[in-house]
Amino acid sequence: MEWAVHRFPMHRPLQPRLMYKNHAQLHHIAFTDANMPITKAPELGLVMMPWYTMLGLFVVASPVMIVAGFLRGPGLAGVFVLGAVTYFLTYETMHALYHLSDATLNRMGIGRSRTFRKLQAHHHRHHELRRMSEVNFNVTFPLMDRIFGTSDRSRGAKS
Repeated sequence: MEWAVHRFPMHRPLQPRLMYKNHAQLHHIAFTDANMPITKAPELGLVMMPWYTMLGLFVVASPVMIVAGFLRGPGLAGVFVLGAVTYFLTYETMHALYHLSDATLNRMGIGRSRTFRKLQAHHHRHHELRRMSEVNFNVTFPLMDRIFGTSDRSRGAKS
């Protein structure tokens, strides 16, 4: 779902254009591959999803939750909701971390992690303006980019 939402409504001017405007026209103009870090607190608002995104997540996930509850009971429905919220929070956290300065990441102890730097480089390559609507749509884990052939590991970004 992350890959599909990021690739299509966030990078294609589909109706309603709200997601495209917020992401491709605001986020990607503010943060290019040459200028990734947040420099002022208000810029965090250009990195984090708007408040209504969580509501949208619940609307889209509700049919799955209802079917899970119907087939296996309310426990599975609850686990599904918990998993969806955890994934959303992981996405938001990772995305915010990718946009912090190297100095901040190093102070936090994250900047020395090879795994984190590989994930950050994946996201950094997505911010090349000429390629942003073609490659590296997964922010959290690049699995679907690899499966669908949209993973660009060829160049750029700090590793």
